[in-house]
Amino acid sequence: MSPTPSNETRASLPQAVAAGTLALFQAIALILATKFLLLLALSGAFWLANEAMEHRDAMSLSIVVAYCVLTIGPLSWLYVKGK
Repeated sequence: MSPTPSNETRASLPQAVAAGTLALFQAIALILATKFLLLLALSGAFWLANEAMEHRDAMSLSIVVAYCVLTIGPLSWLYVKGK
């Protein structure tokens, strides 16, 4: 004859499953949020580069370089360090 689980064990099992599921969804959301921010930054960089190529002056080029160094660089570093 096998022992039957107590009421406390039965009640704690759904709570443990819910906590594990919540932790999994939080991890997935964090990864997707980082990737989405990186995608937005890269699309903004491409748009700025396109605008800089149309105007072709030193100020446009310096803006693109500053954007890439100050935005895409740190986001990429955070994405790589987060893994």
